[in-house]
Order: sequence, then structure tokens, then C-alpha cells
Amino acid sequence: MSGARALAGELLWNEARLVAGYAMALVASVVCARALGPTEYGSYLAVAGWFSALAPVLSMGFGERMLQRFPGLSPEALGGEFRWAFRRFLAVQAVASSVLLAVWGLLLEWHPQLPPRGRMLAASVWAVGLAAQGFLGTAHIAVGRTRCVFDVAWIGYLLHALVLLAVFLCPSGALYLWGLALAAWACAAILHARFPRGAAPSDRGGFWNGSVPYLWARQVVDAGLGRSIQIVAMTLLLTDAGRLAREITVFGIAAQWLTFVNIALHAGFQDVGLRAYVDARRSGGEAGLRILWRSCLLYAVGVTAPWIGLAALAGQPFLSGLYGSAYAGAADLLLLWLGFGAAGRILGGGDNVTLLLATGRARAAFLARLVAGAANVGLCLLWIPSLGAQGAVLAAGVSGVGGALAERALLLGVLRGAYPVRGIAGILAACLGGTLLARGLAQGHAVAAVAVYAAAAPLFLWAWKPLDRADLDLLRGASPRLAGWIAPFARGMRGEGA
Repeated sequence: MSGARALAGELLWNEARLVAGYAMALVASVVCARALGPTEYGSYLAVAGWFSALAPVLSMGFGERMLQRFPGLSPEALGGEFRWAFRRFLAVQAVASSVLLAVWGLLLEWHPQLPPRGRMLAASVWAVGLAAQGFLGTAHIAVGRTRCVFDVAWIGYLLHALVLLAVFLCPSGALYLWGLALAAWACAAILHARFPRGAAPSDRGGFWNGSVPYLWARQVVDAGLGRSIQIVAMTLLLTDAGRLAREITVFGIAAQWLTFVNIALHAGFQDVGLRAYVDARRSGGEAGLRILWRSCLLYAVGVTAPWIGLAALAGQPFLSGLYGSAYAGAADLLLLWLGFGAAGRILGGGDNVTLLLATGRARAAFLARLVAGAANVGLCLLWIPSLGAQGAVLAAGVSGVGGALAERALLLGVLRGAYPVRGIAGILAACLGGTLLARGLAQGHAVAAVAVYAAAAPLFLWAWKPLDRADLDLLRGASPRLAGWIAPFARGMRGEGA
């Protein structure tokens, strides 16, 4: 099997694992929102948000460093460096999580509007983090064992389903989080046992170098761009208990669906994507990087933009039907956030950071994210007190687009002439044309509007033919069958099959 075919296989396994995980998270959000109610569900989201904001601090940059360092190492060197990194990761995780657990207890005393039963929820989230399941999964992916991570993930999903059944029968946020903690520990134990680390003693080797602090710092700054910092800001800035619970729940639901749309549909590139860029640089130099970046950008915009039309046509009735009328405001937030997300993808957001890391420019990636993270925090302070969850989405969206623009500017030399103007314009035009046609023909009927949109948008895309032969040739090297399906949307490929 060629290198491209092998990488495509890993992308598909990673995609299947993460899409299933995000789908499970959405099911969990529906079950918990309906079973626990806005107050208890808001408590869970608030506590989880605080600990999620700490996660990049605890990562130490080790995940991305493993993806850069582990491929190609001998078994002896791999085993020694894995042990060295894993032990230090666990030590930092235990100390920092315990400090935050104590800080959360102080916050409960100081801020009377924070959610009830916060200590119990915080302790359970602390236990989930100590499992280090994410660290171990990244280590497996770094050495080409994505299928193993996929297999273990499904064990976790089955355990998660049992936990949701228990919550449905006995509604409790603490029960849900402690059940997740047990599932995470079980999966982490399997991943640790199956990692091919040999018998080498702990050894730093070449794992720690000058780029690791920048990788770590950039991930810390990323916390200032993520949804977790928005929840932290709302918890501290909204002083009315009723408004706090309402705003956090609708924001959390919108953020979960945005995660599914903007990440799950191209989540196969997470972790595996950095390896792909590193390989492209080794084999094809800057030309190889430009071709891969262009194709990844078209893919990202192609799977993100259509969801804006779907959210505009059916988001409100769909989310209200799933969660209930108490969470009706989530649809408007999701539509607004999808718009910002698509704008960021058009600028190359996500792939820009990966390309900077693949070319050894960790410091530049950190500085760009630092500016965007600082802007997000400042905009949260400005907008959340008056606009609530809508202000949180605006702050995240504006700062995210600004960060993508800054990262794009840093790559002008590498990506000169690589931007697929016709392809991006064609995707956006097809989505806009399908949305307008569906609105005109369906007259407010959500199901009919979605049906018209699903039929019309591909027709507009086929008429425009936004892809070039180079895009199809790259795809054919990885997946000939998929290339055959996409061929009708490429110029000059009429009549060509798989």
C-alpha cells in the first residue's frame, strides 16, 4: 500500500472515531438537558468549562511534539521517550488539576451565583482528566496505530451509552461525570497496555527541544479562543443566577453542535493532519505543502459551508424539538457561530496552524494565537455583561477570524498562488443559491426546505465545477473510488471514472 493510501486509511479511522465521539456527545447533551433541566445542566456545563479551559495548560505541548518526534524512532528510543513524557504529563496533570479543584471550592464561597453541588461535579471532572486518555491516544496515532485508538474508543462509547442510560433513569450531573471518569480510566488502561514501548528505561532523548515551550504556550493561548473561556467569563460576569443558567445552557448547546459541524466532519485531520504536512514537506518541499494545503482548504470549506444553509432553514425547529422550548435560543447562536466558522475556514483556519508547525515555525503560530486569544478575552469582558451568550459567540467569532487572518499573513511566502479562488467561490455560491431557492419554494416548511436545499446545492456545484485536475489527482492517489465520485465536480474531467 502506498504512503498516500496508508495515510488516507488512518484519516478515515480517525474520522470515524471522532465523528462517533462527537455524535455521542450530542446524544449526551440531549439526554442531560432534558433529564437534568436548565439549572443542573448549566451546573455541569459551568464546571466542565472551567476544567476544559485548564486542559491546554496541562498538555505541556507534548501531544504535538509526539506527532513530530515519534514517527521513525527506533523501538528503544520510542519506549524511553514515551516513558519520560508520560510520567511528566501525569505529574503536571495531578498537581495542576488538584490546585484548580481547590480554587473552585474558594470560588463557590466567594461567588454565590455559581452552580450548586459544584464541588462534587468538579471532583468528577478532575478524575476524568487524570485518566490521560487523550495523551495516550495521541501517542498511538503518532506511531501509526490509529486503528487501535479507534477500537478502544468504541469501548468508551459503549460505556458512555450505559452511563447515559443510568442518567436517564436517575437524573444526576454527578452520576454522569463519575460514570465518564470510570469509562475514561478503563480506556486509558487499555491504551497504555497496548502501546509498543519495549523495555527501554525512561529517557528524554531528543523529545524536549526549543520548540516545545512554544507548542505548550500556543495551546495555552488556544484556551483563550475556545468555548471554555467563554463559559468561564459568563460564570464570572453574569451575576443573576437565572440568567447565568439560561445563557450557559443555550451557549453550550450551540457550541456542541458547532463542534460537530466544524470539527467532526474533518476531524480525521486532527493529529493525523500534522503528520501529513510533515510527510508532504519531506517528499515534495514547499510545492507539496501548497498542494496539500489547497486540497485541505477545499475540503474544510466544502464540509462546513453547507451547514450554514441547513441551520438557516431548519435549525430552530430541529433544536427546539430535540431539547425543548427552554433551549430555543441555541439555534440563533449556532447560525451566527457557523457564519464566523466558515469565514475562518475560508481564510485557512486550522490548516494554517498545522502548516506553521510542520515548517518549524512554532513561535510564529504562538504569537498569532496570542494576539487572537487576548482579543477574545477583551471582547468577552466588553460584550458578555450586556449581550450574554450572544456576546460570547461574537467575541469568539471575531477573534477567531482575526487569528486566521494573522496566520494566513504569516504564510504568504509559502502559499503564494495556492489559494483556490474558483473552488471556494463555487462552494459558497452553491450553498447560497440552494438556500435562497429552498426558502422561496418551501415557504417556511423546514423538511421541504431541507429537501430542496439538498437537491439544489449539488446541482449548482456541478454547474460551477469548482475543482481543478490537480485537486482530483491528489485525491486519486489517496482514494481512487472517492476521486471517481468527485470527478463530475472538476473541470475537464467529464466522462472520467474511478
